[in-house]
Amino acid sequence: TTAASEPSSTTTTTTVTETASKTATSTITSSAAKNAATSSAAKSAAATSSGTTVVAPLGPFGTARRIAEREGPMALYKGLTAVYTGIIPKMAIRFVSFEYYRDVLGGWYNQYNNNNNSSNNNNNVPTSSSLSPPPPPPAVTFFAGLLCGLTEAVAIVTPAEVCKIRMQSQYHSLMDPSRVNNVKYKNVVQTAMLVAKEEGVGALYKGVVPTMLRQGCNQAVNFTAYNWSKRRLLAYKKKNRQGCN
Repeated sequence: TTAASEPSSTTTTTTVTETASKTATSTITSSAAKNAATSSAAKSAAATSSGTTVVAPLGPFGTARRIAEREGPMALYKGLTAVYTGIIPKMAIRFVSFEYYRDVLGGWYNQYNNNNNSSNNNNNVPTSSSLSPPPPPPAVTFFAGLLCGLTEAVAIVTPAEVCKIRMQSQYHSLMDPSRVNNVKYKNVVQTAMLVAKEEGVGALYKGVVPTMLRQGCNQAVNFTAYNWSKRRLLAYKKKNRQGCN
């Protein structure tokens, strides 16, 4: 019995030893393969960063340089149609509506002042103010700028921004290059027509209230500060001219 059990014990020990050796060898081989793959990936990344991929610093100039080197200088002008399609009518509506609102509000203000002056002065001697009306006060300019900002927000800014955002959102960094030429929205006019057809005209005015608040406050402060600064500068020049004479 002892003689029979000794070969069996020896065989079991040999089998366990071989299994442990194979497991250790497999583990070492797997670790070496992983290390080799990691090293290869690191070398590949280093070669890419020093080769075809342009490494640019952060900031507008570095970004412009990277775009120009990757896609060409004309890539810096992508979306230009969306910009001038919105800017040109927006500026036209802004200044035309501002002049209109300022004339209307200024007329009401001058009429109110004339009524007060006529009640206080009964003489008919023309004054300098009756010959040439004074410039409107800052309050008239402020409210005219506010109204023109609200007008441009409803008329052009909100639909243009909805179209611009739709066009921008279809591009991302993980986008397949083959899909760049097969995007849904091509330009501002086509985007506006497609959105109105699929979702209704009201979809072009999503977010109109925040846009009105932004544009109204923006143009109210803009025109008030501009006209106040212009008036101060002209008065300063006139004073200096009179001092020289």
